[in-house]
Order: sequence, then structure tokens, then C-alpha cells
Amino acid sequence: MIDVSICWNEQCHLLLELDEHGQPNYGKLLKKRREELTWSREQLAQQYGRGLDQDIGGDAIRMMEEYNQVPKNRQRRYILAALLGIPPVLLGLPSLRQPTEDPIEGMAILRILHEPIDLAEYRATLGYYFRHGASAAGDIFGDLVGRISLLHDTLPYVNRADQQEMTRLLCGFNTVAGNIANEFGFCETADKYHEKAIFLATEHHLDDLQGFARWQRANDMRDRGDYEAALADLTQAKQLEGRLPAQLNASVSSLLAEMSAHAAQGNKDISTALRMMDEAEHAIGPGMELNAYQLQFDRERHILDKALVRVAAPVKKLHTASEAIREIEVGVSLPQETRTSAYRQSTCNIIQARAYIDKGQYEFATQLALDALAIVEELHSSAFHFDIIMLYKTLKTSRYKNATAVAELGVELMKAQHPELFAKKGFTSESQ
Repeated sequence: MIDVSICWNEQCHLLLELDEHGQPNYGKLLKKRREELTWSREQLAQQYGRGLDQDIGGDAIRMMEEYNQVPKNRQRRYILAALLGIPPVLLGLPSLRQPTEDPIEGMAILRILHEPIDLAEYRATLGYYFRHGASAAGDIFGDLVGRISLLHDTLPYVNRADQQEMTRLLCGFNTVAGNIANEFGFCETADKYHEKAIFLATEHHLDDLQGFARWQRANDMRDRGDYEAALADLTQAKQLEGRLPAQLNASVSSLLAEMSAHAAQGNKDISTALRMMDEAEHAIGPGMELNAYQLQFDRERHILDKALVRVAAPVKKLHTASEAIREIEVGVSLPQETRTSAYRQSTCNIIQARAYIDKGQYEFATQLALDALAIVEELHSSAFHFDIIMLYKTLKTSRYKNATAVAELGVELMKAQHPELFAKKGFTSESQ
């Protein structure tokens, strides 16, 4: 979990003053920070109310500041801390940490099936989970664990033809379990299931599934910002190139180009990455099914990946922001109401936000980041959290850093990462 708070360094060393009742004067701290940001009470109230999904007036902020009537409710304090860029500890709050609960490890298998496995139903269900991911209906983890366990236990006792099909299904269910766990932010669980899928595919010489499982794990590592781990998997998948379907080869090369761009230190590195993207373009097609998954390396995906390469380098002077924006505006349209289209829309927003930051158009970039976050929240996914957090941190070092829209982005990120703290019921029991 990445901490989205930007430390208020100038104030961290100060002890809180006490009010007339001998209590920490949080109100005075709030007022000092608000004035440093040059916000009015009404501006802070508006953003605070937006974070609570309530109408809050400036008088509520006045009561906090002048009479130290800062709410005891910790969700409300976290929102105030995020809005004002105050470390939570200075408002009497513990630091927010990654949840330790694991949705799969140790789970009792809820799916009890004694009848023979219906291979057609399993394949259809695998395709459903690939298409819907974390937004799939029902007890996702219980069903996944049950199916994986049953496939594993049944494999030794079926004929050779069914063994091959069940092995491919077992590899697929492990891959999708890793992907869904990653979407929910349970990285260790995701790694465990991805590793099982890769081991299984390698042991049974299923080169197409090994390449696919490595590409999927690299995608998940990329979502976390672990570009080095993603690069390692993609390099190994690339070694299988002659034994992989053309569209999977293109997907591997395309993601490899992006990872190379993230490590680029000069124009030569970017040129190499763009050349790799051009090589992948030859495999553009209408899509293909691979182990119940619809692999779609189409022209839209190619344009998005190429635009990503243009703004991925850690050195800003290597970016070609205008070209990235132009390519997306000319070549990408997302009319379909599908999960894939929603993910691609988030990617569009993130690429354009990076580009507009480069061009100094911070207000537009912030709105694009907010829109991207709203989309992935609807998908019940944390897949783009790292990218949006990086946008937020970049904005917090820009001349736009004190804008209320940037503060709103910080609050929305905190709520997305810690939904357990921000349920509606947490906002109704105590004062504003």
C-alpha cells in the first residue's frame, strides 16, 4: 500500500498547543494549515462536504478552528488530514496501513461438488471470471478455491485427454485467481497463484499458457509499479516467442516496450521501445481465445500502448506529450460498455493526465486523474491506484499543489485504498 499523504514537513516537529481545557488544539492546527494553503473556510467546507457526501457550511469549519470542535469520528479526521496535507498523527490518528486480511489463504472451501467436473461449464466460468474480474458476482474467492481444489484432486483419476484439458483449466483458474487477488490489493496471494500457474504450465510444457501466465503476472506487477519484476517475466515470455500465438507475442512485446520506457535514460532507449511497439503492430487482429480468455491486441490497444511509451520515461525531457495526446485523440474511441473499455478509458485518462502535467495544464490533468479513479472504483479494482498516486504526488510538487481539486484527489485516493474506514455509517454518528 502506498501512502498518499504528503508530509507537512514544516510542522512535523512542532508540538500541538493545548486549548483552555488542556486538550490538543487541533482546531488551531487546522486553521494554520488552511491559511497557509490560502483557502477560505467555505472552500475547505466544500471539499470536506464532498468527501463526506454531505452539505457542509463554512460555519462548521469556524467551530472547529475557534472552539477546537474537531470531530471525534476518525473517518472525518482522516478526510481533514488528507485535504490539508497534515500527517494523521498530528490529528491524533494512527497511520493508515495495508490491510492484512487475505481473502483466499485459509478460506474454507464453500463450493462442495461431488459430481464429475463439467469441463464445458468450467471453461465458461473461467471465461466469465476473466471478463469480469473483481466485479464478478457471487462468492468469487470461495468459488475459485473450490474449483482449483477440485481440479487438482480430480486430475490423477481421469483419462489422458481430460487430464490435458483439466491441466489447462487449472492453469487458467490459478492465473485468474492471481489477477483478481491483485485487483483487490492482496499482492502476496496474487503472487502465490501466479506462481502456481507458471509452474504448472512449465512442468507440462504448455508454452502458450506459460507465456500467458507470465504476461498476466507482469501486468499485475506493472499495476503495482514493480517494473523490474514485470521486466523479468516479460523477458522470459519473450524467449518463448516462436511457440506463442501471434497476438500473445504482440502483447508481450508491447508491455515489454512500456517497461523498457520506464527505465529509459536517453532518446536511444525510447527509440528502441517505440521500435518494439512498431514490431508488435504487425500482429494487430480481431482477437483470439486463449484458454477461455479473449486476448485483444487490436489497433486501439496498440495506440494506447504506444502513447504510454511516450510518457513513461522517468526523465521528463524524454516525453513527447503532444504526440501522445494526438495519437489518443485521433485513434482511440471507446463506445462499448464493457469492462475492457472501462479499463482502456482509465488508461486513456492516465496517459493524458501525464501529458497535460508535462504541458503545465494541471487543472485538466487533475480532473482526468479523478475520472480514472472513479472508473476503477466502479470496477471494484485497485489496478490503477499506483499510476494515480504517482500523478497525485507529481501534482503535489507542482505550482498547482495547493488547489482544492488536488486535495480532493488525495481524499478520494485514501477512500479508495481504505474503504473499510469510509463506509456511510461512519459519517452519521458524530458531529461535523
